[in-house]
Amino acid sequence: MKLMTGLMAVATCLFLQACEAPAPVRIVSDDGDYKGSSTRAQALRRDCPHPRPLRIAVRAGTLFYHWDSSDIQVSLLNNGTLSGSLGPVQITGTHDGTTIVGDATDGQCMLHFTLQKVS
Repeated sequence: MKLMTGLMAVATCLFLQACEAPAPVRIVSDDGDYKGSSTRAQALRRDCPHPRPLRIAVRAGTLFYHWDSSDIQVSLLNNGTLSGSLGPVQITGTHDGTTIVGDATDGQCMLHFTLQKVS
């Protein structure tokens, strides 16, 4: 009987651990000013955005990336990635506290960017 009670306790414990919700991906704060540039990685249309020098502020784990006539909100996540989107434009990449590297694409146009923290 004791064995059965012990097995039930272990099974219940395992069940409850399996039912726990995964920890949410938090936004981290690599706040500061970043400077860098973008390069064209893909241009299947004539009206693709042009590469340019960049100066971007990160505040509260968020930056705004300018694409065409829009500013896209991008979150820096605690798993070392960044993520943002607006309509068909997707922004993905990585960050490590001093460098942000990413790609912005709408499927036909792509800009690759690299930013270094300056303050």
